[in-house]
Amino acid sequence: MGDGFEFVGGTCICENGGKPPHSKKAKWRERRDLRRSETQDPGAKAAPGAPTTQEGNAQEPVTHSLPGALDGPHMSRTKMRLGKAAKMEVGGRAPGVAEWRAECHDLNDPAARRKVLAHRRCHPSTQVMARGLVRPQQLEGFVEDVPGRGRGAGGLRAACEMDQGETMPITEDQLTGTKELIALEEAYGAHNYHPLDVVIERAAGAWVYDVEGKRYLDCLAAYSAVNQGHCHPRILETLIEQAKKVTLTSRAFRNAQLPLLYKELHELTGMEMTLPMNSGAEAVETAVKAARKWGYTKKGIPAGKAEIIVCEGNFHGRTVTVVSFSSDEQYREGFGPFTPGFRIIPFGDAKALREAITPNTCAFLVEPIQGEAGIRIPPDGFLREAAAICREQRVLLMVDEIQSGLGRTGKMFAFMHEGIRPDVLIVGKALAGGYYPVSAVLASKEILGVFGPGDHGSTFGGNPLACAVARTSLRVLIEEKLVERSAELGAYFLEKLRTLRSPVVKEVRGRGLWIGIELTTEARKYCEALKDEGILCKETHSHIIRIAPPLVIQREEIDWAFERIRKVLE
Repeated sequence: MGDGFEFVGGTCICENGGKPPHSKKAKWRERRDLRRSETQDPGAKAAPGAPTTQEGNAQEPVTHSLPGALDGPHMSRTKMRLGKAAKMEVGGRAPGVAEWRAECHDLNDPAARRKVLAHRRCHPSTQVMARGLVRPQQLEGFVEDVPGRGRGAGGLRAACEMDQGETMPITEDQLTGTKELIALEEAYGAHNYHPLDVVIERAAGAWVYDVEGKRYLDCLAAYSAVNQGHCHPRILETLIEQAKKVTLTSRAFRNAQLPLLYKELHELTGMEMTLPMNSGAEAVETAVKAARKWGYTKKGIPAGKAEIIVCEGNFHGRTVTVVSFSSDEQYREGFGPFTPGFRIIPFGDAKALREAITPNTCAFLVEPIQGEAGIRIPPDGFLREAAAICREQRVLLMVDEIQSGLGRTGKMFAFMHEGIRPDVLIVGKALAGGYYPVSAVLASKEILGVFGPGDHGSTFGGNPLACAVARTSLRVLIEEKLVERSAELGAYFLEKLRTLRSPVVKEVRGRGLWIGIELTTEARKYCEALKDEGILCKETHSHIIRIAPPLVIQREEIDWAFERIRKVLE
C-alpha cells in the first residue's frame, strides 16, 4: 500500500497500527518521530478495543468499514497524505485520518468516537483548486485550503492530493465546522445571496444555534416565514403524521386535506375561492394571470392590452415577469427582455394611482407595507383611498401579504389596519410555519372563476402535506394568540428602539413585530456586530436593519436584544 492511508472499496486500511502516514520530507519525519517518542511506549499495548495480534500488540494492518463514504469505482487507488502538517485535528471527520486519531477504533462505536478530537482544521475551499492540488471535477471530498499554515489560524494544516481522474466522496458527518461548510458552499453554490457567516444547525422558538453550539436570537424569522417560531411542535406533529399517510397526489387526483384548507381559508378571510401554490413568487404570478384574464373576459379589455399598476420600491419576487416591474435595477440588470404591461407609481401616492389608470387597467398590485424596501409604511388613509379609486374605476385591488400577513404587523393581515377589503389577497411564507413552501391566491368566484382546467396549475400546489401543515399553522396563529402578541410586543419593542440616541440612526419605524432601523451609513457592519452579540438580523437596501423576530418572542428576550442593539448602535 505504501506510506499513509489507502481507501479501497469503501474501506480504510491503516498501516503501522493506526499511526499517522509517513512523509517523504525529512523534517516531517523528525517531527513525527519526536511525537512518537513522546506519546508512545514501544512496549505498550494497543488501546482497549483496538485490533491486535495474539500477543496483544497492534502489528497488522487493520481495516474499518466506512459505510457510504467511499463507495464507487473511482476509489480503487485514491490516497490521502498529510503535506507539511505535523498533526491534523479532525474530530472524526476525515476517513482514515479519523481512524488514526481514534487509535483505529471503529468510528461507528460511540466510545471510539469520543477519542477523536473535537477541533478540526480541514476546510473545503477554492484555494485547493487554485493551487492545483485538485481539479474541480475531482473535488468531491473536503480538503485543506492551504498546505502548511492556514489563513490566520496559526495551526498546521493538511492537503489532500488525488491522482488525476480520481475522486474522494465524503459523508455529511465529515463537514460539520463553520469554516468547512462555508467554504464548501462558496466553492459549489451560486453566489446569489450574501449571508452572514453563521451556519445554523438547529432552532427552537425564537432561537437558533450554529454548528459550534452558539445560540442566537433570530430577528429575521426567515423573512416572516416562521412567525409561529422555529420548529413549532404542533406543526411538526402534523407534518410527521401526514407524511406517514400521503404527501403528494398532484392535482390529477383529489386529496383529503385540500378542501379542508379551502374551507378554513374562506372562514378566515371571507374570500370565496383559493388557488394554492408553493412559493410567494408563484402566487404573485398566479395573481397577475388571474387579473389579466379577468380584464379580458370580464372587463372587456382588448386582447394583449391589459395593464397592471405597481408601486416604486416594490418587491413581489424574482421571476422574469415580476422583475419586469421592479424599480430596483439590480433585480433587472441582465435579465431582459422584460414582460410588458406594467406601470409604476410612487408608493403611497393615491393621486398618482388615479392618474395612471386607463381603460386598459385591470389591477393595482401593492404591498400594504413594503418589507424589502425597509419596512416602508404608506401615509395613513392611502389604502382606503386606493380601494375607493379601484372600485370606482373597476380595477382589481390586489394586496401582497406574503411577508406582512398572518400576524406580522399586529393584525392578521396588514390591510386590516385601514379597514379595507381587497379583491385579491396573496399569502405565503408563514402559511406553513417554516416547514414547507405554501402560498395561495384568494379572491371571489368572479375573479378566480376565470381559470378553467389546464389554464394554470402546479404539481405540488395544494398537495396533502402542504395543506395539512398550513391548516395547523393557521390554528397555531389563532389559538396561541400570536397576532395579539405581535401587536403588544411590537409596540413595546418599537418604543424601546425609539429611545436609541446614536448619530448613525436616522429613523426607527415599524408596525407590530416588523421594524426597520434606518441608518445614515452602511448597515452590514452593524448586522455583523449584532451577530457577534448573539442577534441575527439582516440589512436591506444597504442602510436599513430589518427587525422581525418570530411572534413567540418573550418580553424579556426583547429586553435582552435591546441592550445589545443599543451597545452596537450607540
